[in-house]
Amino acid sequence: MTHNPFIRTFLLSLCLLAMAAWAQGQIVNIESARMQSDTTGWKGSAQMGFTYTKNTNKVLDFVSGAHVQYKTKKDLYLLLGNTELLKNGGNSLINNSFLHLRYNRKFTSHMRWELFGQIQNNAVTGIDFRFLAGTGPRIKLTESPKFRSYLGLSAMYEYERDKVAVVGQPRTIRRDARGNIYHSFSLRPEPGTEMISTLFVQPLLFDIADYRILEQLSFRIKPGKHFSARFDVNYLFDTHPATGQPKTNFRVGTGIGYEL
Repeated sequence: MTHNPFIRTFLLSLCLLAMAAWAQGQIVNIESARMQSDTTGWKGSAQMGFTYTKNTNKVLDFVSGAHVQYKTKKDLYLLLGNTELLKNGGNSLINNSFLHLRYNRKFTSHMRWELFGQIQNNAVTGIDFRFLAGTGPRIKLTESPKFRSYLGLSAMYEYERDKVAVVGQPRTIRRDARGNIYHSFSLRPEPGTEMISTLFVQPLLFDIADYRILEQLSFRIKPGKHFSARFDVNYLFDTHPATGQPKTNFRVGTGIGYEL
């Protein structure tokens, strides 16, 4: 068995990302997935957890995922994947997953430019398939050993196909241009303890009355070198959700992770 850290990270990530052949989530919070590091090179992680979701139904699910990133002095490449096993009314099925690819380039000590693409599906929120791609600046507002804050401003193209809400009725398909504005901060009061908060606002560029808002809080505790525990709270409001879905979704979850 190989002892090369990069190969172990890469193989582990590929195994878990392979489960994300279809892609999840309403808005995927990449901020909580970024690995903050002042050193260059490869980093990777794998997670698993148990989640309670309150939507039109009450759902218990098991979540697994992984991500790998490579950082140089000016560039950052990030690949993130996730898949879920849901149990709803005694039926178990895999129907939520996503795959996200992101690249950013450092221009100054406070500004990077990002490119990103994503595919996803989410049966719980009525999304049969969504593809998006976008670009924009990421601005560092503040930085200290215990506190960091960022602002992101981007535009993206989004293709979304809903699941069939009523048998015999055609699917709803949307092709939209959206803004993607987010503010994120991370607080590390003690080594091994971290809180990340991210607020997303995603309005249509030509109809700002159509928008989504997501707030995510993530708490992490890392008692050792490799293992970590986390607790997440997500709140989503969408003025124009998928057909037959509520405008508001609330989600809490907890899990453990392993970093190489």
